[in-house]
Amino acid sequence: MTRSLPDEASLRRHGARVRDAVRYHLGLRHPAAHAHLDRFVDRPVDDLGVGHLKLDYNIDAGSEMSSRADESPADGLLGHHRAHLDWLGGILGRHPHFVLENCASGGMRADYALLSRLPLHSTNDQRNLLLYAPIAAAAPTAVTPKQGAIWSYPTAADCLDKVAHHGQLPPGAYPSAGPPA
Repeated sequence: MTRSLPDEASLRRHGARVRDAVRYHLGLRHPAAHAHLDRFVDRPVDDLGVGHLKLDYNIDAGSEMSSRADESPADGLLGHHRAHLDWLGGILGRHPHFVLENCASGGMRADYALLSRLPLHSTNDQRNLLLYAPIAAAAPTAVTPKQGAIWSYPTAADCLDKVAHHGQLPPGAYPSAGPPA
């Protein structure tokens, strides 16, 4: 999708687009990058009534990046971060009831600049109920409990006893006698 955008609309390192695996990272200081993401959000919200979007872009683009040859890599990263915050403000200004959820991405995106703008923060995508316990216990030290979302759910490999010990079972999962009293 980003091939149609100018190179300046991507973060760059030493003149080349920043790439992690097969994905590129947009440089949000460029108007074409802003417009691209605006279309990505505005259309589903306006045309389909979508009310929630989880921003889950787990790449580590590194710290040495810029889209301009005349600035330091740190200035480039800071400029991009500020442009990202401006973009979020524009989306939320146009769609005040739309919920944008921040994804911690292992803590890489748990800074207070993002947390101050986004009402919901996914603390982790750990699906193992037992491994999530320390994450859930520590999350309130970084984010308010009201804002911190915990996305852990039972899988087919989880036994009913383990799931029942950690919370409610889905309807129909109990034996015919029903849930324990």
